[in-house]
Amino acid sequence: MLNIPAIVTVLFLLAVVGIILNGLCIYIILTSVSLRKRASSLLVLNLLAVHLGQSLLVFPFYAMKKLDLDVLKKFIANGWRISYMISFYATVLCILFISIDRFLATYWLAYYKTRMTKPRVKIALLALWIYVVCLCSIPLSNQVKYEKRSTDGNGTVTSIWVVSKYVYNPQEEWVVFMLSFNTIIPYCIILACYMYIIYKLQSMDVMRRRYVASSNAKRPTLQERVKKGSIFKQKDLKKYQQVTRLTLILSLLYGVLWSPSVIYYILVETCTTCFAEHWEDSPTEQVVGFIIKYLAFMDAVASPLVYCFFHAEFRKGLQRIKSSLLRRELPVDIISHSSNETTAMV
Repeated sequence: MLNIPAIVTVLFLLAVVGIILNGLCIYIILTSVSLRKRASSLLVLNLLAVHLGQSLLVFPFYAMKKLDLDVLKKFIANGWRISYMISFYATVLCILFISIDRFLATYWLAYYKTRMTKPRVKIALLALWIYVVCLCSIPLSNQVKYEKRSTDGNGTVTSIWVVSKYVYNPQEEWVVFMLSFNTIIPYCIILACYMYIIYKLQSMDVMRRRYVASSNAKRPTLQERVKKGSIFKQKDLKKYQQVTRLTLILSLLYGVLWSPSVIYYILVETCTTCFAEHWEDSPTEQVVGFIIKYLAFMDAVASPLVYCFFHAEFRKGLQRIKSSLLRRELPVDIISHSSNETTAMV
């Protein structure tokens, strides 16, 4: 059997770390001019907000569910299920949107900034949340009816009436549809986007090297340079490669941490011969269920760590916060970067 106090303690610590890391990353984006002015930062901000919501709602609901509290037991069960579903599908679609954004940045090149604007990104995110909330609310429409009886002092039934209530009960068809259409297919699209991006960046690097080597060649027009990919200078190309590497790590991390959960629940819903007859609610099932959920929960902590350690702007933001807390002067390169940001605002 599971050690419930140990599980609750682990979930509490995970929630605290998730709140701190995601809150810190959100603060850095909101206080950094260079990050805040980019349309793509809204996508990252949205993903971090989902992970912050996991830490604030999903983890506590799951801990209370494990404690099996009699008070508000039905509310806790429904709150756990719907918050877990919304955060799960919102995460995969957020990763999908970030991947598509990187694909468009590589495909459009110089036209990306004029076409990928903040209003368009906000509309896309609004559509994402409407889609996720509506789909994840469908299981709430399942109405359960049961008899309620009243008795007198002698235990004789005096009246019987039927009571209806709504519970969050995902049906098998809904689970299979959501896991396939809103998880597996989006992740295949994510991988396809990065395959194209990696190929395109390699091609642009080759074209840039050839262009630099042919110093006697006629300088091409802007349209020709965009078409060939030589519009990127070495510095710009390196920056794009770093951002692509960062988002690719984020997508692979999601795949590693969430895949056990996706595969397990697909098998539970579709393969009746894959498990023993009394598998449900057995000690082994409880252990397996906790492990795959814990791996999925780790994504809420791992994703902000990726940004904090692999993104240059986030590292500079952390340096500014550290210097402010310790009351030390900022390094010269951070001061120069901050002054450039201020100049850009004017």
